[in-house]
Formats: sequence, structure tokens, C-alpha cells
Amino acid sequence: MESLNFEYESPANFKSLSETDDAKQLWKYLCSSESLIRMETATYLKKPALEPLAPHLQMTFDFFKIEKTEKSTYDRFKQLAGSMVRSIMEEQGYEHEKSSVNILTGTLFNTASRYVKPQ
Repeated sequence: MESLNFEYESPANFKSLSETDDAKQLWKYLCSSESLIRMETATYLKKPALEPLAPHLQMTFDFFKIEKTEKSTYDRFKQLAGSMVRSIMEEQGYEHEKSSVNILTGTLFNTASRYVKPQ
């Protein structure tokens, strides 16, 4: 599987954040083949697409480490990650199935969206 190569079209509420270098690195990471495989596998297992990415996001990006960043920045990047994943999943032909699905593993996300591939 190859990495995705398309631009993130940020909603207005993420416009300024999505233009930062940190957000651009996050987008690049989320579009990587490794991340795509994890998101698609989670979706196949009826789990939120972000769930398997959480440990890797925390290891890779300081803004996902609550002890190293302000709470407001931490929360905004988590929201941005969710928005970016939605764009990626829709680009791959998935549809948003449900918001606020509980995540039982990990510490980064409490809830995230789940997607489904139309038949």
C-alpha cells in the first residue's frame, strides 16, 4: 500500500492550526502507508480508525504528550487528528458511521469516529 498524496482541506475552525509545521507533519504521518493499514484494519474490526494510531502518535509527536504541552493545544491537536482521519477515510471510499465511539485501550483518545466501507 502506498502513502496518500492529497491535500488536507481544513474546516474553518482548524485553518490556522492546520497550517503549522506540526500539523503538516501530523498529516504526512497519517497519510503514510503504515497509518493507512492500521486505520483500515481497525475499521474492518469495527473499531474507531484512530484507536490503533494513539500509541504511535504519542511516541512521535510531543503535542500528543500532555506533560509536554498545554492542555488546550493537546486537545486541539486531538481534534485536528480526528478531522484529518475523516478526510483520509473518506478519500479511501469509507463513510462516517458513528461519532463518539468509546476507546477502551490507550490514554490519548477517549472517543473517536468509526467508519464503514459501503458494499
